[in-house]
Amino acid sequence: MFYGYPISQWVSIGVYLISIVILFAVICLFSAYLTNTYFKENKIKVSRKRAAKEKKWFYDVA
Repeated sequence: MFYGYPISQWVSIGVYLISIVILFAVICLFSAYLTNTYFKENKIKVSRKRAAKEKKWFYDVA
């Protein structure tokens, strides 16, 4: 049933895979939090920069 390996080895592999998935989820959530925080802080600066730029129109003729 377990292809000749002890069940403790299968359990340790399962624990390892679950820990990798949890670590990946924590990194993704932390990255999303930092990105959201960064854009909230710089939202005013970005909108001012966009308003200060001249509006230019580009026409693609290709």
